[in-house]
Amino acid sequence: MATAIFGQDSPLSISSRDLKTCLQVRLLRSYAPKQVYLIEDKESEGEPLYSLRLREPIGNRLYAEHLPMRVAQEVFADKELQQFKNI
Repeated sequence: MATAIFGQDSPLSISSRDLKTCLQVRLLRSYAPKQVYLIEDKESEGEPLYSLRLREPIGNRLYAEHLPMRVAQEVFADKELQQFKNI
């Protein structure tokens, strides 16, 4: 029963992922590239990921989690993606 409620494809998990993506999109559109930018996470295994990197730490954090590249390409125009990268 717990798997149905909390499994990877459960409505709760999907909703949580969608919320995280929405917050990351808002963060990038509001604060990139001056305060946050995308950088490819070359150490991740499996699916290619971006890390959202903060230019100044908040607390002891420099990253605002991962964003799958495929999701970024679905959500953002190519021009936006280029603006969000640390170039």
